[in-house]
Amino acid sequence: MPEPEKNILEFNNHHFKNRLPFVIYCDFEACNIPMQSCTPDPDKSYTKPISKQEINSYGMYVHSDYPEIYKSQYFHYDGDDVDKPILNKYEEDEFQEATECYICGKEFEENNKVREHDHLSGKYRGAACQSCNTKEDANNLYGWSMSKKLPTKDFKWEEDPDYYKKVPKGRGCLIKCDLKYTDKCKKKTIKYPLVPEKTRPKKEELSNYQLNLLGNKPLGNEEKLFLTGKDKKKYIVHYKVLKDYIKLGMKVTKVYKTISFKESDWLAKYINFNTEQRTKSKSDFEKDLWKLMNNSFYGKTLEDIRGRSEIKLLTDREEVKNI
Repeated sequence: MPEPEKNILEFNNHHFKNRLPFVIYCDFEACNIPMQSCTPDPDKSYTKPISKQEINSYGMYVHSDYPEIYKSQYFHYDGDDVDKPILNKYEEDEFQEATECYICGKEFEENNKVREHDHLSGKYRGAACQSCNTKEDANNLYGWSMSKKLPTKDFKWEEDPDYYKKVPKGRGCLIKCDLKYTDKCKKKTIKYPLVPEKTRPKKEELSNYQLNLLGNKPLGNEEKLFLTGKDKKKYIVHYKVLKDYIKLGMKVTKVYKTISFKESDWLAKYINFNTEQRTKSKSDFEKDLWKLMNNSFYGKTLEDIRGRSEIKLLTDREEVKNI
C-alpha cells in the first residue's frame, strides 16, 4: 500500500492542457495475401500464419490551426516501392557492424543502437545510441565563437564602400549598411529568417498564433530579438556574416560606414584548454567549472559598462585627492 502522504493520485501533465497547433494523421493501406503453411502439430501450442500484409500506399494529413505559419496539407503515395527499405545494402551492413555511436563515440549498450538520419534530406547518417539520436546538441557554442579570429588593434575607418568584398588577410571589418531582403532570400529562409533585430514589438505585427498566446495580457514595452524577414536600415554586421547573407540572396543597397581592424585567434588557446579539461572531468562540479570558465568570459565580452561608468574631468588638485 502507498504511504499516507502518497496515496492521492493527482494530474501532473499540465503541459497537455493547451491545444496543440499542429496535428498529423497517418495511415497505411495494405493487401492481405493468403499464405500456405504446413499443418501444425495439434499436441503443441502453435501460431498458424494465414495471410501476409503487403503495403500498397500511405497517406498523411498535417492539420494546422495557424495557416499563416504553415498551411494544412495532405500527402499521398502509392507504388511498387512504397515499402522499400530505408537503407541500402551497404548502409544496412554498416549499421549492423557498427559497435560505437558515430556521434558520441561510446560503445553501444544492449538494445541501444538506432539508425540516425538527416531530418531535411532523409539520408542515413550513421548508427547512434538512442540518447544521441533524440538529444543531439551543439555544444560549446560560446567557446566555438571565441576561438575564431577576433578584433585586436589598428582600428580605422575605410572610405571604400566595397571594402567588405575584398578584406585583406589578417584584417576584418564591421559594416553599417542597408539590406534588401529579396524574394529569393525569403523563400530560402522562410522558416528561420536572417538578420536578427532588437526592437519593441507592435501588436499589428503579431501573427494570429502570437495573438492567441498573448490573450488579454498587455503587450509590454520591452525590447525583444526578432527575425522578421524585413529590409533593414543602418544595420551593423560582421563582414563574414554579411557574406553568408549575400550567398543566400540578400542584397546590400547602401553602405554608410566600414571600420576595419587587425584580427587573430588570440583567445583560442585559452578556450581549447578549458574545453579539453572539461572532457577529462570526472564529476559534474568539474564539468560545470570548466564550462563556466568559457561562458563567463563570453558574458564579459558582451557586458555594457557605459551605464555604470562615472567620468569626471577635474582641474583642481585638491578635488582630485578627495575622489
